Parts: sequence; C-alpha cells; structure tokens
Amino acid sequence: MKESGVEIRNFFFPLNVQKIYQKYATKKKFNTDNICPFGINLPTFASIKNSEINYICKALLNCLKTIK
Repeated sequence: MKESGVEIRNFFFPLNVQKIYQKYATKKKFNTDNICPFGINLPTFASIKNSEINYICKALLNCLKTIK
C-alpha cells in the first residue's frame, strides 16, 4: 500500500483492553479481541472523491494478490 501512495493505519485497540476502560470491561470481547490484530484503517474523509476511492480499492486488491 505504501508503494501505491495509500496510507493505512492499524486498527484501534478495543476499549476493553485500554487501561483507562479496563475497569468497565465485564468480560472478554472475543470479536473485537480477535479482529483487532488483523484490521486496517483505510483513508476516509468527508471530501473523498470517487476516483480516490477507486484508486484505494485497486491498490488494496493488488496488495492482497501478493499475499500468499
């Protein structure tokens, strides 16, 4: 994605694992805990153009094709 000029970021950590919120977590949240290590944040903003969305999608598809 970097080679395509598309900035991606790691998923945010679930609230139940963040120290400030741990006292409110009553049980393990299996979905968020399991998904978090594999998630990415793609570029999004209010003024994003369809052409930019198409470019990001194509870059992501090309990137996924290289994963074995």
